[in-house]
Amino acid sequence: SGPGDPPIPANHEAPTVSAGGAERGVPGSGAVVVVGSSGPGDPPIPAKHRAPTISVGGAERSGARPGAVAERVPVGGGPVGVAPAEPAGAVELEHVTVGWPGAAAPVLEDVSLSVPPGAKVALVGPSGAGKSTLFALLLGFVDHSAGVVRRPGRIAWCPQEPVLVSTTLRENLRIGDPRATDARMREVLAQVGLALDPAAVVGPSLLSGGEAQRVALARALLHDADLLLLDEVTAHLDETSARDLLDLVDGLDRTVLHITHRPDEAARADLVLEVSRRGVGVGAYR
Repeated sequence: SGPGDPPIPANHEAPTVSAGGAERGVPGSGAVVVVGSSGPGDPPIPAKHRAPTISVGGAERSGARPGAVAERVPVGGGPVGVAPAEPAGAVELEHVTVGWPGAAAPVLEDVSLSVPPGAKVALVGPSGAGKSTLFALLLGFVDHSAGVVRRPGRIAWCPQEPVLVSTTLRENLRIGDPRATDARMREVLAQVGLALDPAAVVGPSLLSGGEAQRVALARALLHDADLLLLDEVTAHLDETSARDLLDLVDGLDRTVLHITHRPDEAARADLVLEVSRRGVGVGAYR
């Protein structure tokens, strides 16, 4: 919270968010600082919610490419609830209404859903229906005006347009786990199909879209999270690579929510949630 803002109550402090989009929880701040990329059609982020430049891997940056921004948004407040989910990894929304500041109407209204721990969930629906808003709510980037949100305290996010800092791959991966050894990094890189040396210098212009997405996923996997949020993680991959990556995700011992527009990917999920302006409904079970 900035100068003049009211203090954030302890029970409204945001969870630590790490990994895919160069996100770091700020100890003691009660907020989440994220270096991410706002896409076409995304609502503008109010100036008071933009964070100062942060240091990531020795390079001070507010973003790694044009259009990148840093967000700093408190979670909770008002007559609504935010609470840790029990058991760990579960996600529950009870009659939640959420919209963006300044918008004429909420994006999602009176939404209730329950995701058990360890479930692999596909989020489907047309663009603009509210899938990204649902992610933003779980990450604490936008507040809800009604209802109760229960979500894990440790969340990793792999955005559709990941941010890579122009430094070594090692420093990029340590955003996910500052204590990760080179051996552990090589293990995770191999899991996502990358044969890169942690000492190699990377950046937005030095890797293909598919390689950058794999680095972002490796960064997310290094973070010890109960919930993994994936936003079209296979968008830049060929069919075989996408299938291998989803095989990896299916084997993870954590809850996964995956935004996808591909029916074959949704068919793999334990649970399909269809997001529309009318709300969130169950699509199918495996």
